[in-house]
Amino acid sequence: MGTYSCMVCDDKAARQAIDEELGKGGTGEFIARLMTFRGFSITAATVLSHKKHALAVPPGIAKKKRDFALMVRDRASELLDNGGLDLTVKDHGPGISAGLKAQAELNKQANKSDDRRTSVAIAMILSGAATGVPPAHLLVGDGNTFEGSYEELAVEE
Repeated sequence: MGTYSCMVCDDKAARQAIDEELGKGGTGEFIARLMTFRGFSITAATVLSHKKHALAVPPGIAKKKRDFALMVRDRASELLDNGGLDLTVKDHGPGISAGLKAQAELNKQANKSDDRRTSVAIAMILSGAATGVPPAHLLVGDGNTFEGSYEELAVEE
């Protein structure tokens, strides 16, 4: 049998860009579109195929950093579902408390993310994106195409 060759791994620049976007949690479709804007023709299926082996951690290398609050919340939820934590048992209070604190932290992070999205939407409106013309700082080369994407917002007049 022949050896498997990954189209993404064969192109060092593309691999670096795609791995970076995968690390940020980008979807296959988003990354494929982004790479097309950058001049690299790729499908979402190819990105997802690459993802299967690209995010595998080689032995001796530390695993990707993960949100501790998410791990605590997931573990507390798992224990609660499996009967390892009982709301009526006094000794289980610290585990339940840790899960609730982790959930509160995750909610706070989600609220900050919502605030950022709102700020970006306001900036897009103020920069003229609501007129259907992309902001000048997004225009590339010929002045007719732009890098990234934006969503037109309905403006009440």
